[in-house]
Amino acid sequence: MILVTAATGQYGRLVVEALLQKVAPKEVAVAVRHPEKARDLREHGVSVRQADYDDLSSLHAAFDGITDLLFISSPEFEIPTRMAQHERVIEGAKRARVRHVAYTSFLGAQNEQPGGFNAHYLTERALEKSGLTCTFLRHPFYTEALVNPGLLKDAMTSGRVKDASGGKAINTASRADLAAAAAAVLAGSGEKGKPLELTGTPWTFSQLAEAIGRATGQTISVETISSKEAGPFGWLFDLIAAGLYERETPDLARLIGRQPMSIDDFVATVVRTSRS
Repeated sequence: MILVTAATGQYGRLVVEALLQKVAPKEVAVAVRHPEKARDLREHGVSVRQADYDDLSSLHAAFDGITDLLFISSPEFEIPTRMAQHERVIEGAKRARVRHVAYTSFLGAQNEQPGGFNAHYLTERALEKSGLTCTFLRHPFYTEALVNPGLLKDAMTSGRVKDASGGKAINTASRADLAAAAAAVLAGSGEKGKPLELTGTPWTFSQLAEAIGRATGQTISVETISSKEAGPFGWLFDLIAAGLYERETPDLARLIGRQPMSIDDFVATVVRTSRS
């Protein structure tokens, strides 16, 4: 049986939906803190189990009888708190004798990372030491996190996109594409037991401006700013400008059997949805 943790989150739900297109509901379980939020999944035949990353006994019980586990990273940003939770998940999987764990990691986690991202590096090392068969699903940034309705509204209102990247590209992917990749691995794609670099096609903020222009019929320019002027995203622009997120690999396209959603298609979808 396949189990998805944190299955009532945005990404987790998409994974479950993708899994149910590949395997029977009786082969899928979810572990959630609040089972009432997964009532609809239970009604579709999915096994709903209560578990909390802060409660080892609940994790051990939830993982009983599970062969393949999708371990979705904790949203906690403070490394000590996040790692304590992750170590409980790993211990719970070991006690339950789970055969295979797929972990939602981050690009570059084979090396130490800046700030809170280092939790992925530390978790990968902990999983390697655990003796469990592990697949590292190394995600880029979610496209939804950067190209959201608020950004598009500001661009359409002001006629410009602000850019502190120095013209460098960033690799992102949609939650739906990443969820489809996870489902493919869990359902038996033959990709288990190795790191997977799940990248889409890198894009620049100039390309983003052009995509918004095509989707809206407006002329959208690029306003170059410094990372200090970028506010809470200044740190991210510094990393983009350093060229850390330009890498492109074929893993995501291979797993989902098509090209990942492009920035043009993503922007067009968001604009169309916001107007409907």
